[in-house]
Amino acid sequence: MLLATGYVLALTWDVPHAVIRVSESHREQLERDGRIPIRLQFVALARRCQDWRVVLYQSARQAGRSSETGGYFATAIVTAVLVLEGRDVHAELLVADLRPLENPQPMFVQGGFREASLRTSSGQFNGWLAAEDVREITREQYRELAGDDDQAPFTGIPDDDLPVPRFQTHLRQIRDGRLRDRVYQAYRGKCAISGVSLLYPNGRCGLVAAHIIPYAIEPHNSVKDAILMAPNWHSRFDDGGVIIHDDYSWTAIVEDSETLAIRDRRLHLPIRKTDRPDLGLLARKRALFIKYA
Repeated sequence: MLLATGYVLALTWDVPHAVIRVSESHREQLERDGRIPIRLQFVALARRCQDWRVVLYQSARQAGRSSETGGYFATAIVTAVLVLEGRDVHAELLVADLRPLENPQPMFVQGGFREASLRTSSGQFNGWLAAEDVREITREQYRELAGDDDQAPFTGIPDDDLPVPRFQTHLRQIRDGRLRDRVYQAYRGKCAISGVSLLYPNGRCGLVAAHIIPYAIEPHNSVKDAILMAPNWHSRFDDGGVIIHDDYSWTAIVEDSETLAIRDRRLHLPIRKTDRPDLGLLARKRALFIKYA
C-alpha cells in the first residue's frame, strides 16, 4: 500500500491462521508439484496467508479416517497464490516445506469436531463451512491441529537469493554491510516486529539490522546476533521500550497507537532456526533493563 509519506509498507501482522482443503484427487499434485487448486472466491483469504504456515486437511468425506489419507494430515507454507486463465478461470496455491503431521487427526472426534466452528448453533455439522477451500481458524486451533507452536510469526522459506536493496544511512546502522545483507535475506526483507518492508521509491530500504547487544560493546557478526527492524522499533528496542522474551514474544513498555496496532506480539523470524535471535543475548539485553527482565 503506498502511503502519503512516500514509502511502501507490507503489513503482515494480521495474517490469519488457516486450514486449506485438499481433495483426494489433488493429493498427488500437492506432493509432486506443491500445488493446490482452489476456487476463486477463496483467493483473497489465501493471499492473506502468503508466507505463513497453514494446516492441510482432506475433504470432509475422507476426514473420518485418522491416517495420512484423511483428516488433518500436514502443514505447509503458502508461497504464492496464482489466478490462472484457461478453459475455466481458477486459482492455485503454491506451497513449500510440506511437513506431514506426526499424528494425523480426523475431522470428527468422539463427542464433536476438531474445529468447534464447524458446529452449527443447533450442534449439527456445518458441511458448507467444512467444504470451503480456505478456512480461517484461531491460533489456539492451529496449535491443537498442528501440534506445533512455531506458527507464522516466522517469515517462511529461507531466501538466500533475495535481492538486497540499497539502504538508507542510519546513525546506528550495523557496521558490517555484508552481515546486514545476510540479516535482510534471513528475515526476507521484513521488520521482525511490524512486518513492514519499508522500501522507498528511490529504491532504498529503510530497515536496520539491529545488534541485540550494541556493536560498540561486543562486535558480534552472526545473523543470530542481529534483528531486522524498522528504525522506530530499533530505537524502542535499544532504549528498553520493547522487551523480547525467550519465546520471541515481545512486550511494549509504553503502549501507544503504534504498538496497539500489532495484535500478534511475536517476532516475524527466519524459518532457519540457526538464524533466529540468540536467546543468551536476548537475556542479557533484558538484564540491561532489570525492572522488565
